Amino acid sequence: MNRFVMTTFLIVGLTVPALAASAANPDANDTAPGYVYPGKHHWAVRDPVGNCGVVDAQPAASDIGGLNILGDKGGYPSIKAAKAAYNSSCKSFVPRFNA
Repeated sequence: MNRFVMTTFLIVGLTVPALAASAANPDANDTAPGYVYPGKHHWAVRDPVGNCGVVDAQPAASDIGGLNILGDKGGYPSIKAAKAAYNSSCKSFVPRFNA
């Protein structure tokens, strides 16, 4: 019985950190071909100055924040697809930072 309990703790102790590490940075998975976030969209946007970037929250349709959506107004399934919507009106690009 003691061996069973120790084996169980060992398996759980090694599995949980591995699962936590794989879920810690979902943006790293975006580089895999064909990877789609489940239920998550990205929007390519341009601010009034001309800086472009990708955001995870849909900008307001009434242009309250000054962000203009580039390309598909419904969003893109991946960051790579959203970046493809950048156009010549972009003066510079705002990098994405993983928190």
